[in-house]
Amino acid sequence: SYYAKKNRIPYSMVMAVAQAESNLMPHRISSTGAMGMMQLMPGTAKDMKVEDPFNPRDNIQGGTRYLRMLWKRYSGNKEKVAAAYNWGPGRVSKRKKLRGLPSETRHYVKRVLRLERKYRQRASK
Repeated sequence: SYYAKKNRIPYSMVMAVAQAESNLMPHRISSTGAMGMMQLMPGTAKDMKVEDPFNPRDNIQGGTRYLRMLWKRYSGNKEKVAAAYNWGPGRVSKRKKLRGLPSETRHYVKRVLRLERKYRQRASK
């Protein structure tokens, strides 16, 4: 929650992405080489100044910084932020609508939005 507040990103969004990416498992590595809880690619981890992508604090700090960048780029549109986190901001920006996304990304966006609602509702209780 500290990094969410620091980067002005809803905590519910950070948690939803972390759960969708790794099921909150800090040592997860994907088949494409994404690492840690927020599943940062090596280049993204470097760009976000993550020293140890398997350290939960470093990983969440870097992932939240990256979410902040996407949040600003897409004016807080959660659907586009989630799509860009999964498929890459360059690819999403070229699309006027999100209909043309690959099915994996469409499913990912739905999952993140569902999880984000769950975390938001939990926080409001």
